[in-house]
Amino acid sequence: MKRNRNRNPVAAEPGAAMGRVDRAAQQIAKAGVAAKKKFEEISRHVKALKRQLQENTEGLHAPCLTDTSRHTRT
Repeated sequence: MKRNRNRNPVAAEPGAAMGRVDRAAQQIAKAGVAAKKKFEEISRHVKALKRQLQENTEGLHAPCLTDTSRHTRT
């Protein structure tokens, strides 16, 4: 009896397409996780810079509020 060899290539095409889609989805998920970690790292850095700026600003404003006689012109 003659075998029908046309089934295998037709059946393989959807499976191969699903494999490619699955691989692409895994790569996107991996990139998303990496982006989230990078975003968290950057946000921590921004918070630290914000805190540092606030501390420096408070240090600059404190002398101006307590002693204004130094800034008057004579």
